[in-house]
Amino acid sequence: MGRLISRRKTMAYHYVLNGLASLMSVWLSFRLSSAVPLIWCAFIGTLLSGYSPWFKRRFLRGNLIISFAVGQLPLWTLIGVLPLSQWSSMLGTLNGFGLLTYAALSAYLTFLREITKDLQDVAGDREAGYDTLAVRWGSNRTIHLLQILHFSGWALLGISSWAALKWFDATWTPLLFLLPFLGAHLQLTRGLIHSVSAYQKLTLAGGLGFLAFMVG
Repeated sequence: MGRLISRRKTMAYHYVLNGLASLMSVWLSFRLSSAVPLIWCAFIGTLLSGYSPWFKRRFLRGNLIISFAVGQLPLWTLIGVLPLSQWSSMLGTLNGFGLLTYAALSAYLTFLREITKDLQDVAGDREAGYDTLAVRWGSNRTIHLLQILHFSGWALLGISSWAALKWFDATWTPLLFLLPFLGAHLQLTRGLIHSVSAYQKLTLAGGLGFLAFMVG
């Protein structure tokens, strides 16, 4: 922002997308005869609206909110497929476990990317008064933590891949997120933080592709 797109345009897109999301939640609530989509969308929208002016200035709060907002997105695939009253029983099944695992991984990977982005923007965040992990701990200590979290992420991704192979007859599709995550890990060991962020984004996109193959 400020280089490829102006702040004014960014805010305009923000309000347009929020408005569209609100209208869609109203339509969903009307279609499902339930206020849950509208209330939930308003809750998420309120959190995101407070990200820059308040949450990003507080230690880790902004990172956790963005991670939560992304992590809950896979659950929206149930909207219109199952009545809300059947969600709890469905999430207790094998398919529900897979969906919850994917949601948790989405949140975890997003948290890693949020920390990486803070490393990229540490100078600007310090000047703006944002209390990010990189500002408080410094770049070296934050990179060390990120390396530990990335290494731990392999266990989660490995378990997910094994479950996909065993229970959902997946073949090559886990590679859609495993290979980009490997790229992120290699770039992290080389200290190329800007490349790490790009590979993390590809990992999340690969996860969406994996989910599309599983659903299809």
